[in-house]
Amino acid sequence: MSSPHQGAEPAHDATVVAARVAASLAQANGAGLDQQSMLVLKVCEEAGEAAAAWIGVRGQNPRKGVTHTHDDVAGELADVALAALVAIAGIGLDPGRVLDDCVAKVTKRLIDRPDALIHPPA
Repeated sequence: MSSPHQGAEPAHDATVVAARVAASLAQANGAGLDQQSMLVLKVCEEAGEAAAAWIGVRGQNPRKGVTHTHDDVAGELADVALAALVAIAGIGLDPGRVLDDCVAKVTKRLIDRPDALIHPPA
């Protein structure tokens, strides 16, 4: 099966970019608990923007109607993912390792109980 991006330049490694962004922010703002808190709050802010975009896709604001596309939502969700990786790096952890651990955990669930995600235990 071919990738829709086949032949295109490879995407930047998000975990490397996240670590560089976190280091740059730490240099500008310090790396203490206040800055770490701001990084976590940034994830929440980006999640709110994704929610707002989804509301726009669904046209749930009668005054505004449909204001966003699925591509807009996907872009906002990508912002959430990158902000989360930056926050992970900003609290002193390796975002690649943390992401790999998360994927391994979910993969194990799929292997151990393939129906668990479809039919969670009561």
